[in-house]
Amino acid sequence: GTLQQMASGEARKGGYAGGAAAALAVNKPPDVKNLRKAICTGYATHMARRMQMHNGYRTISDNSKLAHLHPSSSFLGMDEDGMLPEWIIYHEFVATSKPFLSKVCPIDARWTEKIIPKLRGIDVKRLSGGRTTAAAVLAVENPAAAAVEANKKARRNDDDAVSAARARFLARKKAKV
Repeated sequence: GTLQQMASGEARKGGYAGGAAAALAVNKPPDVKNLRKAICTGYATHMARRMQMHNGYRTISDNSKLAHLHPSSSFLGMDEDGMLPEWIIYHEFVATSKPFLSKVCPIDARWTEKIIPKLRGIDVKRLSGGRTTAAAVLAVENPAAAAVEANKKARRNDDDAVSAARARFLARKKAKV
């Protein structure tokens, strides 16, 4: 028979100390703390933190987004103040008319303290074996040089192009007069 039937049979026979209490221990839900820790580590790029004083979550990533829990994830318990867990891991970010986090798992804030510093500057594409741009590699290896390059690209025109455009403008203005 099943483990539960064997345990209750042994408890009736008096084979286990504690009798019925031992049989109830078999039905005790498994401790999932270690499993949740493993999920926290494996899905570190899918962490989200609850915003203060409301139940919206902000994802932890370079382009963090504000989202709410999907209604199918309402099994998470609220505390005495009606607040959801402070930290969660989400499996899916669902973008409908309102962004949602779906398939969530609550995690302990102490676990995030070790992981978040390691996430700063990570190129997820590079980690997953995808191709990454030279700019992304430069940003990780030398952030100061990457900032200079980004500033150069952010400027639409250099000084020579601006001077040439100004000269053309003044020439057209002079031709009209």
